[in-house]
Amino acid sequence: MHERDTGFRGPDGLDTLLNRVAEVEALFVLVRRIVPFVEDLVRFVHDTAPMLRKASESLKESSSKMPRAAEHLSNVTEATEIATSEVLDRLDRILQKLTEFDGFWDSYASFRRSFAASCRRLDQIAESLQDGRMYAAEGALAVSRLVTRLQGKMQELAAPATLRSETQTVRD
Repeated sequence: MHERDTGFRGPDGLDTLLNRVAEVEALFVLVRRIVPFVEDLVRFVHDTAPMLRKASESLKESSSKMPRAAEHLSNVTEATEIATSEVLDRLDRILQKLTEFDGFWDSYASFRRSFAASCRRLDQIAESLQDGRMYAAEGALAVSRLVTRLQGKMQELAAPATLRSETQTVRD
């Protein structure tokens, strides 16, 4: 048999052996210090693995639902745009009717002023007739003209009544 050369022969060999034993002892001390950390690390990985699996499954499930959710969102957006257009169209029609109605009120105010002036003129004519300053025929003719004018104004006023009924229909 061959003797194995360990490199520990001679007086220096003992020092080398003691140095190696000290290194091994230092290694054991290091291992003793590292083992609790490694144990904690292994425990952490063991404890978090189920949570990581659940998170992964949840992400896969959410990812599979994304296209459907995007499609629903697109449908909602389209429906909102259509509804908005309809509302704006209806508002335009209402504003148009209000503008027409505003014109009616202007006509009505003008009619009222004209009517008041006619009433004042009738009062003057009646007063003149009573005072005997006017011939009866001239007074009757003037009254007839005023009545004709008032009837024309009343017909003008009746035309916007149709406008009011249309405005009521739009409100409904």
